[in-house]
Amino acid sequence: MRKSHQHSDDEILPEIDERYWRKAILQRSYYRREIGFDRYRWALRFGQMARRRHHGTVEFAEVIHDLASAWAQFGGPIGLSWEEACAAIEDSWAHTSTIQAEAIASQGGYKSPPSFKEHGHLVPRNMDEANA
Repeated sequence: MRKSHQHSDDEILPEIDERYWRKAILQRSYYRREIGFDRYRWALRFGQMARRRHHGTVEFAEVIHDLASAWAQFGGPIGLSWEEACAAIEDSWAHTSTIQAEAIASQGGYKSPPSFKEHGHLVPRNMDEANA
C-alpha cells in the first residue's frame, strides 16, 4: 500500500536548478503539460538525490528497480505514477552526473570534464589519472 505524503511549498529544497529545469523539461519527450512542472519537480529532486546518494558508483539501470520501489513507497505528489516520473528521474540523474563531472573538472583546472574508460562507460574519476 502506498504511503501518501502531501508536500508543502516549505518542503521544496532549492537544490534543483529550477531555472534550468523549467526550460529544459519543455523540450523533453516525456513532459506532459497536464502534469505540469510542479509535480515533475519531485521526480527531478528524487533523481538528483538518488544520484548523489550513490556517489557515481552505479548506473541508473542498476538501481531502477530499487528506485521504483522507493517511489512507490515515498514518491512524489499524488497522481504522479512511477511510469510518469521515471523518465524525469533518469533525466535528473544524468544531469546531476554532468554537474558533478563539471565540478571535478573545474577543481582540476580542466576546461571540460575528464573522462576515463571504466566498465564500458566514460566516467569522471580523479585528477591524477590521464584522460582516456
